[in-house]
Amino acid sequence: MPVGTRKGTPKLGRRVPDGLAMPLPKELELRVVPGLYFHRIADESAQTFFEDTWAVAPEADRIGYRYKQGRPLKFKERKQPFGAGSDPSNIVDAGYPYGSIQVPGGLEPIILHRDAVSGGRLRHDRNDHQRRHGPHRANATE
Repeated sequence: MPVGTRKGTPKLGRRVPDGLAMPLPKELELRVVPGLYFHRIADESAQTFFEDTWAVAPEADRIGYRYKQGRPLKFKERKQPFGAGSDPSNIVDAGYPYGSIQVPGGLEPIILHRDAVSGGRLRHDRNDHQRRHGPHRANATE
């Protein structure tokens, strides 16, 4: 579907006028609110997480931004619940709202963006739907 009409050939090197361009500083300070599983992080690591300067890693896209150069996180000792695996950073099941921070293995935080997984049980197939809602009917006469 065409959108508007092209006028001429695009010019290389064009840019937004300086008065309209948004300034992009080299460093930003992010506001972070401890979340649902913050209690799992050891007290010392909980403090250093906020003290460290983190750098955006090349693995940053619309799914999430990965950060590097901070100190690894340590987690409080616990008996791993069924299904959590052996990594102490794992949780069994939870939803992830936009902006949630995952720290796989306690090494590199990932701030989740709008196209990230929502967490929990992602598998949804026809059999699962039928178990919960009964067989699908295209119309009432079938």
